[in-house]
Amino acid sequence: KKLARILPPSWVDKASLHAVLEPPFIRLVNGVRFQFLSAKAPSKQMGSPIHGQDWVAAFVDEEQQVLDEAISDIVMRGSDAPGGWYPILSTCTISDAPEWRARLARYRTDPAVTVYPMAITANPWVEPEFIEQCKATLTPRQYRMRVLAQEEPPERATYSDFDRRLHCRAVPRLGAVDCTQQVAQARV
Repeated sequence: KKLARILPPSWVDKASLHAVLEPPFIRLVNGVRFQFLSAKAPSKQMGSPIHGQDWVAAFVDEEQQVLDEAISDIVMRGSDAPGGWYPILSTCTISDAPEWRARLARYRTDPAVTVYPMAITANPWVEPEFIEQCKATLTPRQYRMRVLAQEEPPERATYSDFDRRLHCRAVPRLGAVDCTQQVAQARV
C-alpha cells in the first residue's frame, strides 16, 4: 500500500493488491512486477509462498521476524538475476531474538553485506508526532532499539559485560578435545 501511494499513476499498468489466487502485485508499464509474499514457514500441503518464484531483486520487510530458513528461500530466488547480481535489501527492528542476533552478527562479518543502522526518524512515512508518542510510551531501552536503531545488550544477561564479538569463538578445527564429560563428571 505504501509503494502504491508513492508511485505516479501513469507508471502503473496493473495492480492487484487483494488477490486471492495469486500473490498481490503491482506491474509497471515497463514490465517490472512487484510481488508481495509472506515469508511464513512452509506447510506440507502448501509449501512456502516463496518457492517457485524467480526474482531479479528482493526486499525483506522486518527481517528480524523472518526465520533463517525463509531467508535461505529468498536467497535462492535469484537464480535468474541478470549477470548473477541479485540484490537483497531488508529492513529490521533491532530485536532480542537469538536467531536474529546471530544472523546480524554474521552480516556484520560478511564483506558482501552492508549494514546501515537507520533511525525511524529517517523514515519518510513516519510522522514526527508518532515518534514523540513512542518516546513517551516505550521504555528507554525499547526507544533506543526500536526508534534510534541502536543495538543493546540483553536486559537480563547473567554477564552484563558479555559481548558476542569478544567472548564467542569458533571451535578450533585441529587439536580440539571434547573434555566435557571428564570435567563435568556427567554424560553429555
